[in-house]
Amino acid sequence: MLQTIGPQDAEQTFPLWLQDGLDYPDYLYAFAPKPYLLLSAIRDFFPIEGTRETFAEAARVYSAIGAKEKLGMFEADDGHGYNKTRRLAAYEWFGRWLKGIEDKDPEPQIEMATPEELRCTPTGQVSTSLGGESVFTLNQKRLDRLKANRGMRPVELPRKVQELIHYESPSTSLQVRPYGTIPRSGYHIEKLTYESEPGITIPSLLFVPDGGDGKKAAVLVVSGDGKAASAPEAEQLVTSGLVVLSIDARGFGETANPDVTSREFGHYFGDFKDAMTALLIGKTMAGMRALDITRGVDLLSARQGIDRDKIYVYGKKGGSVPALYAAVLDRRIRKVVLEDMLSSYDSVVKNKIHRQVFETVAPGALKFYDLPDLVASLAPREVSIVSGTDPLGHELPANAVQKEYSRAVEAYRQMGMERAIHIRDRRPGEDTTTTIYRELRNDP
Repeated sequence: MLQTIGPQDAEQTFPLWLQDGLDYPDYLYAFAPKPYLLLSAIRDFFPIEGTRETFAEAARVYSAIGAKEKLGMFEADDGHGYNKTRRLAAYEWFGRWLKGIEDKDPEPQIEMATPEELRCTPTGQVSTSLGGESVFTLNQKRLDRLKANRGMRPVELPRKVQELIHYESPSTSLQVRPYGTIPRSGYHIEKLTYESEPGITIPSLLFVPDGGDGKKAAVLVVSGDGKAASAPEAEQLVTSGLVVLSIDARGFGETANPDVTSREFGHYFGDFKDAMTALLIGKTMAGMRALDITRGVDLLSARQGIDRDKIYVYGKKGGSVPALYAAVLDRRIRKVVLEDMLSSYDSVVKNKIHRQVFETVAPGALKFYDLPDLVASLAPREVSIVSGTDPLGHELPANAVQKEYSRAVEAYRQMGMERAIHIRDRRPGEDTTTTIYRELRNDP
């Protein structure tokens, strides 16, 4: 057996493997004691350490069954691909185990066939030449069947949502650590962290208006760009009299993976590695971030001077879908504003190209609900959707989002609460901060 691998290839192929007690070396165990050679590269975008760990673990098994010499590994000083040094190592391995001699002959000069010579059909693609199906078209047909069979009542959704995003209710008391206060004109900022779950620390800023009588409304702000980027919104909201908790949910702001923020890969794929790792262990990024939000609501609810009947959540970009999930699961959230949110999971199936959608995935969700169904389940609580987006992150016109959310609007209308759901574009000449301020303050 010959295999060119990166240590995280399995993360892209086998969801729930780690949850089920399986990992990449299990491939090799299953093949033992037959000959197996791993080909890798020290400058691959997959870290070489993972391949070395896989080899070391499998080598112990091969040694234990008396087949140590039948497992090999070759490292090329190269990047991703199948370069000449790896090909020569493969020839030698095959010669050793198939011919009984080590093939050290030089690689012959090969005349490459032209693309036209390699085509088996006029276009080179079965789907266009023969009219066959593709994964894309098959998924669309499957989606149509699933939509026809959906019938879950809004009251049943929270339980199913909790199951599919693998949301686990907190089992420990909230641990909060303060790190000082920054005075501002008319308000102050408290620097703090809280533990969302054991070992997971959420950096936060609490903006508190100075003075004033009575309890105040509060809003939790979570943005995919992090709390530093949300400072303008937080400052305008606190000066209007709201208490504001701005957080870096896991993977955002201070807790972001440096590879995501510093590489072009992150621009297109987001936190792909962490999202796939979450699926391997039976979690979802959407579910874990929803927990970060509801734990923030715990913090606000326990604080003196806050009206517990007026706790709101504002989710922006990568923070919008987790904010929606948090609102579905936590009825203490009385109002939610969702800006630049993916319009639906349906749209992901209907578009061939996506950008940064892995972090919003809930495996199996489309069997039971889509994002508009989640919004419908919030009725009669207030919800605002500002500038919904397509799977590439491009802003959609409000009428397109309204059409997609028609059943959510109908759910509110049937309760006599149609004025509690708002779907709109950013107003011409108005910045985002002012738009969100209006939504949270119920200004016309």
